[in-house]
Amino acid sequence: MKTMSRQAGMTLVELMVAMALGAFLILGVVNVFLANKDSSQIETSLARLQENGRIALDLLVSDLRDAYYIGCGSRNGFLTPIATGVTWTPLDGFERLSAGFEPTLPAALNATVGANARVGSDVVYLAHGRPLNVTTQADVGSAATSVPVSSNLECISQTETVIIASCSNAVLFRVTNTPACDGSATTFEYGLGGNTTDSLGPGFPMGTELMQTFEKVWFVADTGRRRTPANIPVNALFRLTNGTALEMVEGVEYMQILYGEDVGGGQLRYVPANNGSLDIATAEIVSIQVALLMQSYEQVLDAPDTRAYQVLDQEIASTGTTYTHNGDRTLRRVFQTTVLLKN
Repeated sequence: MKTMSRQAGMTLVELMVAMALGAFLILGVVNVFLANKDSSQIETSLARLQENGRIALDLLVSDLRDAYYIGCGSRNGFLTPIATGVTWTPLDGFERLSAGFEPTLPAALNATVGANARVGSDVVYLAHGRPLNVTTQADVGSAATSVPVSSNLECISQTETVIIASCSNAVLFRVTNTPACDGSATTFEYGLGGNTTDSLGPGFPMGTELMQTFEKVWFVADTGRRRTPANIPVNALFRLTNGTALEMVEGVEYMQILYGEDVGGGQLRYVPANNGSLDIATAEIVSIQVALLMQSYEQVLDAPDTRAYQVLDQEIASTGTTYTHNGDRTLRRVFQTTVLLKN
């Protein structure tokens, strides 16, 4: 009996104290786990946001540096378009305002860009030549009717436009025949059926470079996708290339652009496209400032974003500004760079 009386267990109070200590320790572990999870989600979202911002700027910068390019004659800019209905505008810009575009958007861009570009985000247009890696196989005189080339591996077809450019002269013409699309010798004809004249002016010597014309338009638009559960629109940066629009980078809310004009005397001014004293097509634009307001996809913040962001000359806030962001719990960052136009 004395032995049995000494074999006592835990009292109810001791058991409750042990359970409370255990629960406290488990709660601490859970809090640490949740904090690490939230921190990991924010870091992952920020890394993705920074990567998207870097890629978007890299793509834009690459295209902007190609503006005006027509081979060795790029800097003098002497290009004569003879293709019917075609004008050569190597660089142009447009402000997308609530009431429309300033300056007026070309009619050819209304269906794709005009109908979709986000209000408050800029639009930039550029054109350049892309080498076809072929040259003329004989002299092309003023009375010639075609350009002889060694091959047509890029499959330039009838109605496409081509640039023939030397260091002192360049002409943009429309191909009016159906060139062979292989490695054999062929010709690019430029008859009156698609051109205002059937003459290339003073002509070009053998070995002159040929290029395909590229027209590109960069703009921000709604992708049609939505973030859940708040049903928030997902915007992206789009590029229209020779009439075909492709989504390039997701998460671009706004794009702002300022054009650096050389006004003489070593002075440079940066102004938006709708500045009344600026004509981008004829001005001495030597550099461009580009800024993007990027947004992450994941809802990682504890509360809606109420910050205001300065995107070059435009302030973007959740409320109280001309153009606003949606203020959800996503991360935002401004990415900005200055592009020197090499051509």
